[in-house]
Order: sequence, then structure tokens, then C-alpha cells
Amino acid sequence: MINFYIGTLFNGEAELEEHTKAINSQVGVNFTHHVIRNLTEHKAHQRLFKDWKLNSKNFDLFVKIDADTVLNRQTALFEIAKLFNDPLVTAVQIRLFDYFSNSLIPGLNAFSPKVKFKKRIKKLYPDIADYNHLKVLKINETKLIEPIGFHCLKPNKRQAFYYGYHRMLKNQRSLLNLVAHEWKLTRDDSRLWALFGANSAKNSNLSKIFFNNKIIERKFRLQKDFIDSDIEEFIYELSSNG
Repeated sequence: MINFYIGTLFNGEAELEEHTKAINSQVGVNFTHHVIRNLTEHKAHQRLFKDWKLNSKNFDLFVKIDADTVLNRQTALFEIAKLFNDPLVTAVQIRLFDYFSNSLIPGLNAFSPKVKFKKRIKKLYPDIADYNHLKVLKINETKLIEPIGFHCLKPNKRQAFYYGYHRMLKNQRSLLNLVAHEWKLTRDDSRLWALFGANSAKNSNLSKIFFNNKIIERKFRLQKDFIDSDIEEFIYELSSNG
């Protein structure tokens, strides 16, 4: 039976309980669930890759499932394991259903022990750190089992703000356009807070500043006390230019 090492990064996400229940319900595989709590995104990824390196000889596969992700069926890990039946496959990428954008997004990655990880200087992209691949299965090859889970089904305000802030810093405007479109249909608080985050990040200059969780936390605290008067204008601009 395939033995998984599951790495989870948790920093206040609202879905942790459902996330954990979904993992514990998995059938047809063995697994160890390793949760890293309350570190910045960059430090958490560095810890996770280090911990995996120390334990990789004891497992067949490593899968990263963030705390905001809930697997949507009991056979999810078993289905992932089957993708590695080809001995040349070293990694697979599978999309999740994202609540904010009401769309499929990349979000779950699994690796064989052959894959190596390096430290990242760019703190905005701490998860893009794998190399030594032979064959990677991406969207076209994993489409039959997507979505493999749900992303941010019950986000809290802080989590939603971070989502929007991150996506804007990464210039993922097409995704944020979908969020704006969905908010105009539903007028829900979670998507609005994601758009607050995106609006707060829109003037950040990535060439001059490193991504910093303290900056986002400060802006989120300010946002809680001040409902941005230009948010409607920003949402209109975002959805019009999507």
C-alpha cells in the first residue's frame, strides 16, 4: 500500500477541521499528516521542505495540501497514487475548485522522493522550489480526476484579504476578474474582503519590496476599521478590464 507524507501549512485558515476530517477519511493508502502551524508563508515552506527531506526515505509520495483545501472524496489520495504507476512520473499537478473565483485553479501538487527542493529567495513564490524531475503530469494529464478538492469554502475575513492581496501581487488579474464578477452576483462578504485585499495591494511595487506578511497584516487591521470608499470603482475597473 502506498505511503503518503502529507504536508499542511496552517495560519488561521477556517477550513482546518474539515480539511483534517477529509484526510483522515482517505481509503486505500497509508499516510502521515504533518501540520506546520503559524509561521509566515516563506518560513513555513522552508520548514516543510526540510522536514520532507528528513523523512523522504520512509515514504513513497509527498503531497502538499494546504489548510484551506478540503479533499472532496475518500479515494482522492488513492487516485493520486495511481498517477505515479508510471515510474518516470516525478510530480503531478491537479486543480481544485476555488470558491472565490467559482472556477478551477492549480492547487494540489504531489511528488516522488526523486524530486528535490531548494530554498527560495523570492518570498512571494516560496512554493515554486522543486527540481530534478523526469516527467510531470499537468492539467491535460490530470483532468479526469479534477477537481480533487475544494479551496476556501468557508474563508474568514483575514484569509479572504490575504487571498486577494496575494493574487494581486502575483498579477493574477484574470482570476480576480472572476472574483469581482462573482461578487457582483452574490454580494457576499468573503469575496468582498478578497477584493479589499486586492485593492490594497494594487500599488505595491514588486521591484522594490519583498513580499512581507507583516505588511499584509498591518493593511488588514487598517481595513477592518475603514471600509474603502473606492472599492466599487476598483471592482468595476477590475471586471471591465478582465
